[in-house]
Amino acid sequence: MTHVLVATDGSPGARAALHFTAKLLGSVEINRITVPNVLQAVDRGAVNADVMLIPQLTWDELDAQANAEADTVLEDARRVLRGFVGSVTVLVRRGRRVQHILAAAREVDADLIVVGSSRRSGLRGLLRMGVADAVLREARCPVLVVRVPPIAA
Repeated sequence: MTHVLVATDGSPGARAALHFTAKLLGSVEINRITVPNVLQAVDRGAVNADVMLIPQLTWDELDAQANAEADTVLEDARRVLRGFVGSVTVLVRRGRRVQHILAAAREVDADLIVVGSSRRSGLRGLLRMGVADAVLREARCPVLVVRVPPIAA
């Protein structure tokens, strides 16, 4: 295995995936790491004018906030992976997370995708398929799902 794609969005699950990948670096030969951060796109055409009117300035503010959050998430990823001597590529994309994670994995010919998973249980867990579940089902390469460590009581 030489190329690992670590999906991140700043969530606890994504941070767990980054930290787990950093631990792998000492025991597995990894030459390249790609870190995609997919910003959820707001579909301006889907907003019903009868329900909500959002001025352009607000859209621009939302975009600026999303970009600032992406910078923070990716800077954190660089910090977590700072001991890695190979190549780290950072990608920022807008749209549907699963589609862009899978596309990035194909584009870079990733040998492994690492994703984090939050703990969902009960009816919510049954009804809502998370990003990790969808990537696991649709990826063309192996997927490592890292669960968020339990919170100490």
